[in-house]
Amino acid sequence: MDKRTKMAIAENLDKLMKHHGLSQKDVEGRSGVSQRTISNILNADADPRYSPTIHVIEKLAASFSLPAWQLQVPDLPIEVLTSHNLAKIVDAYSTIDQNGRDMVSRISEAEARYSSQKKSDQKIRSHKA
Repeated sequence: MDKRTKMAIAENLDKLMKHHGLSQKDVEGRSGVSQRTISNILNADADPRYSPTIHVIEKLAASFSLPAWQLQVPDLPIEVLTSHNLAKIVDAYSTIDQNGRDMVSRISEAEARYSSQKKSDQKIRSHKA
């Protein structure tokens, strides 16, 4: 497993634990994954040779009612990570034709640009205040 994926899993697991107020021991109880394994995942830089198995990732994700792939997506805000909308969007996207996929891509890119510009404008306003 590449370093970026391991870091994404570690960061997403950490975000979920903080969001739900859970300790490693709590996650062990919910998932059946040992506290030591959870610690290894959260400290991805400590042992570069360690990679969690897909079975472990599935158990951890299931304990938060998420699909395993979602833990592997980097840079997800907690509100996206905890929402089930991302999985619904991916499922819907996989069933539409190429024209529909192209339209979804154009809309999502436009929304991302708009959101980025809006954040930039807010920063400028806050510095002026």
